[in-house]
Amino acid sequence: MCFKMCFFNWKIPLAHGFVIDDVGWLECSDLTEKGGPPRLHCDRKSNIDDYKQLVDLAEALGVRIFCAFVMSEFDRGDICGKPIYNKPLAPMDMTEYGLNWHCPISDTQTQIMDFVKNNAHAIDFAIHGVRHGHYGEGLWEVSEWARRAKKDEKGRFCEEIKIVTPWDKENKTDRLIAECFRELIRQYFTEEELPFPESFVPPNHSYFYEENCENTTGAVLSDFGVKYCNFKHTGSGSLDYNFKPVVNWDHNLCLLDRRGIKGSSYKRTGAKPKFFPRAFPYMEAHFNNIWGTVEEWKKYLYNVNRHPGRMLGKNTEQVFSQWIYHKFAKIKNYKNKIVVDCRSIPQEAYAKNILSTLTLKIWLGKKEISTFKTSNGAMSDRFTQLCCYYKDKYGYGYVTVGNSENSMGRLDGVYSFEFEVGKEPLDFYVDNSDLTAQVYSVKSKDRVWLKVYGTQKVRIKTHKPERVESSNPKVQILSWEYKEGFLEVLVKGTSMLGDVTCIRLSFPLDENL
Repeated sequence: MCFKMCFFNWKIPLAHGFVIDDVGWLECSDLTEKGGPPRLHCDRKSNIDDYKQLVDLAEALGVRIFCAFVMSEFDRGDICGKPIYNKPLAPMDMTEYGLNWHCPISDTQTQIMDFVKNNAHAIDFAIHGVRHGHYGEGLWEVSEWARRAKKDEKGRFCEEIKIVTPWDKENKTDRLIAECFRELIRQYFTEEELPFPESFVPPNHSYFYEENCENTTGAVLSDFGVKYCNFKHTGSGSLDYNFKPVVNWDHNLCLLDRRGIKGSSYKRTGAKPKFFPRAFPYMEAHFNNIWGTVEEWKKYLYNVNRHPGRMLGKNTEQVFSQWIYHKFAKIKNYKNKIVVDCRSIPQEAYAKNILSTLTLKIWLGKKEISTFKTSNGAMSDRFTQLCCYYKDKYGYGYVTVGNSENSMGRLDGVYSFEFEVGKEPLDFYVDNSDLTAQVYSVKSKDRVWLKVYGTQKVRIKTHKPERVESSNPKVQILSWEYKEGFLEVLVKGTSMLGDVTCIRLSFPLDENL
């Protein structure tokens, strides 16, 4: 695909996220004829190498992949069979086996979860569900969190009836699923390492929502700390949610839309994606789609950056935040100057802590951004600075600006920036070409505020410091070195949800910086 190069024309790009559903199945064969889940529709077991392919893909792209986990086959303590999660105490059974549930124990379970834990820089551990279905009424149904449609007299789905309702009046089912999921992850993660995922995908796009209702799926999951949700909920073929086409809110959840990628049917192992993705914030695939075809997926996904108004999102927080800027903020281009107006952004984005830093995109070719600074001196401007910069292989430059006066670096007014393009690059910035950490702001060229996921290298264009420190004991500085004009700091966070810290640099002759 060929795009017209827009010289020195800045854009607020749409940041695409890549979401992989059905991560977590160990046995992959279809169980629907036996009243169980379809799993991955292939006759083999998943193993550690499948997860290594996932991380290889994420690292090659420099992104953190949204991975929606199903956890029943990692149940080493038969948690899913507890009476509290099954009839008659519960309104449903957690699995097709009810109280007779038993999960085989193997070293593969701990091996995989240790690998996931050690690769938090590449994997956003999201909740998909416990068993990817609803059980206990004599018939398995694929929709775990809500009743997707009415059934006919033979108990079959009537897909043309677009109705989504809770499984029980008070929606105890959703709360029990979430509580069971939390017990399942606690076998592998401490409360500090993963209290509960912040990201969520409902199986079969089935999500209960009703305006002014206190028992929606979002209301339940908000109590567990979930913030980010994506599934198909608008447009042709979606269920009748009566949602808005841009962004939706359900209690503390922000809901974004998504679409599947052509050539990647959920039944296809080793899929080869084709056709440029549509303009939705999330691109959808399933775990088995990437097995054996990772190289094709690398090329396909990186190709998103060729579009002058698109980019690959670095992490879930950036994808959600950037989508809101892309849809609601306005940008005007002048000669060597741009003005960004954020006053139309919905207040929910601030109140629910969804909005973060802003990324801008520009075609540079072989040139570089030489200077980039605020220009009008307004109070909101003075604390807003360029914090990240990188160029992709197509010649596009990406500049991230953040406001150091708030903890997430978000923008909330009108901002003017002056810039120069030349041969020499900027003298101070964080290079986030391969970084999946969320950088919030910089200050005085000796402070970098960021959220760290797992273990990764932070590259800072700066002078050689004498000392490098982390303000948060949960983020360790494992090592650092200075070479070729960059400070490379190897950091290690604790939580799968990320740990916020300030990397402090001390330079010669000024230890008080």
